[in-house]
Amino acid sequence: MKKINVLILLIFTAFYGYGQNNEFEKKLNKFRFSLNKELEKYDDEKIYNLKFDKNDSIIILIDNFAFENENKIKIYRENILKKYENNPDFKFNINEYKKADFNEINDNLNGLNLSKNVPLSKLLWINPITEISAFKTIYFSQKRGAVKLALFNAKTSITSSLIETRKINKNQWEIIDNSYDIVSKFIYDLKKGKVIDVEIFEKK
Repeated sequence: MKKINVLILLIFTAFYGYGQNNEFEKKLNKFRFSLNKELEKYDDEKIYNLKFDKNDSIIILIDNFAFENENKIKIYRENILKKYENNPDFKFNINEYKKADFNEINDNLNGLNLSKNVPLSKLLWINPITEISAFKTIYFSQKRGAVKLALFNAKTSITSSLIETRKINKNQWEIIDNSYDIVSKFIYDLKKGKVIDVEIFEKK
């Protein structure tokens, strides 16, 4: 559990940006920009180590924003997932990949309270595509080591993933992310606002 939390902190240095595609994204960007002023209250070390707790003023602001916009955040997430639904460009040949062991992470997913252990997760993982990228980084960190992680991050800064989504039921979506070196399958729960299951496939 400790290992996962440390890795999550490392991941947040490379999260995705948000575009200006709708009114909520504009509101979100405006809110995130306003946090610059709040960050001036903290020393540099606390910021680059992301050592915030639930009593920090910046976390209180984030919690309030998330609470006040709970329904809009759910709609925002669903719209992002719909964007990749039945993607005609998506390709994945299962025969070219072998399933990796991700059981340890999956065993801890239900008990992983991100908002408690990593308070910034409430803001940084508003976008489900950002969250799934974090699990790919966790996999490379834990299973492949620092060199492979650095290589993977370098490749993803040059290339892009192919993503396809499929609605499973009222609250759950399947997300498949083909990053070429690995293919990741996720079950994302809109009601819980988080990934509840992960499968990783490595290129043979």
